[in-house]
Amino acid sequence: MRHRTKLARVRLSTALGAPALAMSLWCFACDRPTSSNAPASTEADEGAAELASKPAPATVIAPPPGYQLGAPKPDAAALAAEELRAKASADLPAPPPRAKAAPKVDPPAEALTTFEGAAVKREWLTYPDGSPRKLAYQRRNADGRLVDHGPDWRWYETGQIWIQRTWRDGKQNGPYAEWHQSGCEKQRGAFVDDQRDGHWLTWYETSAPNFDREWVLGKLHGVSREWYPSGRLKVDSVWKDGVQDGPWRVFWASGQPSQLGLYVSGARSGAWKEWAANGQVTVEGAYVDGREDGPWLRIDEFGQRTEEMYALGLLDGSRRTFDALQHQISAGNYVKGKAHGLQTEWYPGASKKSEIVYENGVQNGRVTYYFPDGKMQIQGTMLQGKRAGAWTYNKPDGTRDPERSGTYQDDMKIAD
Repeated sequence: MRHRTKLARVRLSTALGAPALAMSLWCFACDRPTSSNAPASTEADEGAAELASKPAPATVIAPPPGYQLGAPKPDAAALAAEELRAKASADLPAPPPRAKAAPKVDPPAEALTTFEGAAVKREWLTYPDGSPRKLAYQRRNADGRLVDHGPDWRWYETGQIWIQRTWRDGKQNGPYAEWHQSGCEKQRGAFVDDQRDGHWLTWYETSAPNFDREWVLGKLHGVSREWYPSGRLKVDSVWKDGVQDGPWRVFWASGQPSQLGLYVSGARSGAWKEWAANGQVTVEGAYVDGREDGPWLRIDEFGQRTEEMYALGLLDGSRRTFDALQHQISAGNYVKGKAHGLQTEWYPGASKKSEIVYENGVQNGRVTYYFPDGKMQIQGTMLQGKRAGAWTYNKPDGTRDPERSGTYQDDMKIAD
């Protein structure tokens, strides 16, 4: 009678070293080593036999005969993706105006002696050719220290204006303007006690808009947008008191959506989706208080697809992976972030690679590994992460490896 064999890999104790991986045969029909000189039963044997005799958990998932086990229908998936892409690209705002050219700014003919009622001292610096470099003012505070107080203007060596701002008692206050050396605006806004406040715009050196943001006393508050040099929108977000709070959209330079989601009080919330630059969906799921929850789909740059279930940030339920050809390569179940039950892997093309039983994240039960040709490679039983009872190791030619096969206790071989 031919007995059906299974295959599984084990994590071997480091005390045994790398050579501990070997091979042997196990008969499922009679649940004993095929060797006729099997050692007498030990306590570890009995525990292993009891685990091995237990029926496999109900989470066993067979490999697909061909294409997309449990995957959505292509038409429905394409339609859903197109709807989300349209949503991500809806109501795109127009970019801010391009930067203005730098005006010609000459130093005032007369120096200030007071600013807002306080006596000030002028700081005047020039380049070697005599052109203006810096004009600023200082005053002495209550401690007798000099602090910036009054207008502060800077120039490039070319004579073009660089910065215009105002200081009050050592802190930037009022309008702020800065220019690129190329001659166009770099950024414009205002400060309140050294903190950005109000509407700020920044531009690339090409004069194309870069950032368009709202600030309240140093914290982002309101709509914040970033633009590509081409004028296409890159990031569209909403903030409240320095914390993200509202819709979130990110785009590729081509204009294709990259991310679509929502933040609530700084945490991701609700439906979330991401796309590759070619429009392929790469991530799809939902968040609750910043943690993954419910079904999630992920597709990496090589086309490997992962379908998994989460509960408040922890894997909880089934987890399956498929290669780029939609052949299943793994399947298993998780409880509160830990592997639990039968975990199965397949070689490319649906040939089974391993079957391992876990309990709360620890190998505990029958372990079987297979060679790519389907023959059994390793088989035995784990008790709380350690080999116990009879273990069989086979060589690639199918013969039993007597050096590694035998009876184990606490992950150590105790008999042939």
